[in-house]
Amino acid sequence: MKTEKLLWIIFLLLTFNLFSQEEEKTFTWEEAQQTDPLLVTRLSLRKMKLTELPEELKKYKNLQLLDLSKNRLKELPLYFIEFDSLRILKIEQNKMPQFPIAVCQLIRLEELWAYDNYFTGMPNCIGHLKHLRIIDLSDNLIESLPEELTQLPKLEKLLLNGMTLNKYFQKSWSEKLPKVKIEFGQPCDCMSH
Repeated sequence: MKTEKLLWIIFLLLTFNLFSQEEEKTFTWEEAQQTDPLLVTRLSLRKMKLTELPEELKKYKNLQLLDLSKNRLKELPLYFIEFDSLRILKIEQNKMPQFPIAVCQLIRLEELWAYDNYFTGMPNCIGHLKHLRIIDLSDNLIESLPEELTQLPKLEKLLLNGMTLNKYFQKSWSEKLPKVKIEFGQPCDCMSH
């Protein structure tokens, strides 16, 4: 009897593990276009040399992870606010001159990877993202941050590497966010800007 129960538990665990691995699949754009859009929860459009996002992308309403990194995007389309299930957004290494305001509507967002763009700051609406745990703004042209960052209850990590931020700025933000791990690293000569 105990052997049967043990085998049953092992079977259930293996089944759950296989199901979980299937759920975690990150689709390429080609794969996603051949799949029911509602089944795609993780999508990578990484390194596609995109200057704008394809209009068909808006069909993928259940995205939880979207990787748009290493493209040539300057902005995000208006329909972006419809991705209200998004938990992880990667927009690093693009050509964005301003922080995309549409991101502020992604209220379930937990991780924002936005390093190596041309942002000089962030909008106040960042305070709407109450689930945000990680923000990487490294290698941008950040000169100031909004006070609304202090209102993010789940924020754990703020990465500000590769920027020339004076000691007063660093001390001030370290005091405003005492429970947040903030990284301030100096820029190197290797920046891609």
